[in-house]
Amino acid sequence: MPELKKELKPFSEWVRFEFEDNKLLDPPEIKLKMSPIYAFDTLDYIFSEGRANITNSILECIQEWNLEKGGKKIPLDKETKQRHLRPLLSAKLKGEATMLGWKVYLYAINLDNFVKN
Repeated sequence: MPELKKELKPFSEWVRFEFEDNKLLDPPEIKLKMSPIYAFDTLDYIFSEGRANITNSILECIQEWNLEKGGKKIPLDKETKQRHLRPLLSAKLKGEATMLGWKVYLYAINLDNFVKN
């Protein structure tokens, strides 16, 4: 009988992303906690409405952030993700030839990032 050897955590540790040059954030960085994106689940997006919508899976996987405005933490909900996080998904990361959205996706689909010790 198969034995479950490892379990997954529901959220990652804090992951810091630094932007090349971003006028939306000061300093130009963000910390995120993410939930896993299961590769098979992305098929739901591909076959729903006949097109892939990876952006929604990326936005949904973000569970916590460190964004503030005027010294107060910005609550993380669907509206604030659309308003504040979505524009950052296209932002170039410092020292890398990629954008935040793609880096988040690659992190979240790698289940090794969520294995309990």
